[in-house]
Amino acid sequence: MAWQKYVDTYGPIWEMSSAGVAKSVRQVATKLGWWVDDDTECPDSPLACRLLIVYLTGYRLLAVGLAGISGGLIWSMVRRNRPSWGALALAGWFLNPVLLITTVIGGHNDMVMLVLVLLSWWLLQREHLFLACLTLVLAAHVKLIALIWLAACAFWIIWRYGWARGVKVGVASIVCALGLSWLLYLPFDGWQTVPRMFHERTLFLANSFWLIFRTTLINAWGWERARAHQWSVGLSGWLFVGGMVITLFRMFNLRVKTAQTTASAFSPEEADRKLWRALTFASWLYLLVGSFWFQHWYTLWALAPGVLWLDGRINRVILPWLAFGALSANVAVSFLQATLFQSSPPMLRYIATVTIIWGPATIALLVSGIAQWRGMKLPPAHRKRTRLH
Repeated sequence: MAWQKYVDTYGPIWEMSSAGVAKSVRQVATKLGWWVDDDTECPDSPLACRLLIVYLTGYRLLAVGLAGISGGLIWSMVRRNRPSWGALALAGWFLNPVLLITTVIGGHNDMVMLVLVLLSWWLLQREHLFLACLTLVLAAHVKLIALIWLAACAFWIIWRYGWARGVKVGVASIVCALGLSWLLYLPFDGWQTVPRMFHERTLFLANSFWLIFRTTLINAWGWERARAHQWSVGLSGWLFVGGMVITLFRMFNLRVKTAQTTASAFSPEEADRKLWRALTFASWLYLLVGSFWFQHWYTLWALAPGVLWLDGRINRVILPWLAFGALSANVAVSFLQATLFQSSPPMLRYIATVTIIWGPATIALLVSGIAQWRGMKLPPAHRKRTRLH
């Protein structure tokens, strides 16, 4: 609603979506006689407060509707090769409290990005490779963060269809994506706004290990603030990219000089599992080392591929506790800041925030690992009875 001349730190597709909601709300409010033209703001004016409620409702309805469409895509992808898992995947998606809070309360723009991301994966599963790549590009024009899944999709295409087809799809996608991006940015002063977007997205660090790292560089080692900030943001990005490429090469076992097997060599269920696993890994790697700014709705980036791959222990055991920690941190840190941390240094608050976010998931990981290790030490017959229970 605020930026009408240029794109802010989000992309043009979000700007267009937001403008559509704002115009629709204005038409509805005008017909109902609720439109206010003066500069009085809520809470000073009851009329302005009512109008604000209508605006919030518009954005919430958009987010809730897109969450429903996303659920339909998830259901369709899971049922394609595993019909009995469709309802379970929907339960994992719709009943996660982070999704409910982000959509029904927050009306967040992540749902505009995620519905396009899920559509891209839906197209990949149905072998529409070129359209899948373009759809992922569209998602990046809502929020640039959608590009964290690009490498996983590219490696999967090469693994499944071979280097020749992968390169052909890649080149065609890049050419068309550049033209499409230019057209999308054209109403918003063109690509000259992109560097500013990148810059604004890296201005702040919050709720992450990298904030602790930057503060340590400044306070303990005497680094200049700008240099410490640059290292914190840059190192997180390089660790994510490097870890992503190395792990994907190992995961897909690609060989540049060896011809890849054809698509018929892999069962559809095996191909699905490989894709969902790679996408889930990309989400978790970014949250762990690549994200220098963490908010509770970021958990949705792991939830979206996670409900597609419910075989993975990380999705069944660890992900719910990450959601719990992310939501708990908002409440717990606010309480601590108003009580115990009133006169404490900021570093203590930073450490408490990161601990509360990741602590429950870490404990769940350790408990799960110990249980698995103990199960491996059991006799085979007892181990089988334990699995049945």
